[in-house]
Amino acid sequence: MRDMIELLDWHREKFPLANLSSQKLHLEQEIKEFEEADESHSIEELADIYIVGVSLYRWDEGEQLGSDTLNFYFHNFNDEWRNKILKAVDDKVNVINSRTYFWNGTDYDRKRAES
Repeated sequence: MRDMIELLDWHREKFPLANLSSQKLHLEQEIKEFEEADESHSIEELADIYIVGVSLYRWDEGEQLGSDTLNFYFHNFNDEWRNKILKAVDDKVNVINSRTYFWNGTDYDRKRAES
């Protein structure tokens, strides 16, 4: 399983221009997606929230929000669910690593193949 320090280092490298504001916006988006997800996608959405929650630790001002996020959307679950979330985090990191992202001036967006 990917530990928080490793995930934080990966996020710094993959998204160097991310800032506290962009990550707060990203967290709002991920929470909305989780709330709207059907049961079959809830673990994947929790993994996205976990990644953003960890990313908030990049900034001193984001540590409390990161901690609150992880407490609510990760630590409140039992061991079985936490293990599923961490497995989904590893899977999501692999997916993210296979994508190309660009800074749009506010946040990172991914380049999508034209159809």
